Amino acid sequence: MAGHKDRDHAQLSPSSANRWTTCTPSARLESLFPNYTSEAAEEGTLAHELAEAKLRFKFGLISPQKLAGTRRKLMKDPLWKDEMESTTDKYVEMIWGDALGFSVMPMVIIEEQLDLSDWIPEGFGTCDCALIGDGKINVYDYKHGMGTKVTAYQNKQEYIYALGVYKKYGWMTQVNSVQLGIIQPRMPDGITTYDCSLQEVLDYGEQLKVTADAAFRGEGKQVCGDHC
Repeated sequence: MAGHKDRDHAQLSPSSANRWTTCTPSARLESLFPNYTSEAAEEGTLAHELAEAKLRFKFGLISPQKLAGTRRKLMKDPLWKDEMESTTDKYVEMIWGDALGFSVMPMVIIEEQLDLSDWIPEGFGTCDCALIGDGKINVYDYKHGMGTKVTAYQNKQEYIYALGVYKKYGWMTQVNSVQLGIIQPRMPDGITTYDCSLQEVLDYGEQLKVTADAAFRGEGKQVCGDHC
């Protein structure tokens, strides 16, 4: 498992899509300034690494020894909090429970980088998890933060990941529906889902092409708001 801290990030990342799709010049303007992180963001990265290891173990992709070794390494980090055990358990429990609802065990992808260049210039991003089977794609994103509640309803980041998953794995099943899932365990009612047709996702992709092209060129109107 590659470290989350060392990953490359696209100019137009799915995680910041709510910002650059609303204020298209923002991504180019941001590139003029140093990229700072925060303790909360670093803590979230730590929780993501634990969630990834637990999920890989649950689906039989790593050994108990590998999971234990990853946990020991993460617990040495000064930002480690025991609460991460329970929050990441909720993430794994939801995805595993959904997987058991398929007629046969679905294909699972975990922390996989996806090519998004059909919709976003030079676009790519890493999907936390997706399940593929029974004519549907389920996409999941783990949110460790407590500052702002994120919901799955028409979530732009999740739409984009669903497009990437469909492009790469849609041939495996006759996809007709998509479920977006946000797992934000530290927020009240922080686990939400949104069910839609594949066509809704594809229609969003067509709209996204125009917006992403403008954002990549740094064009458009500056718009202030909660996305800033």
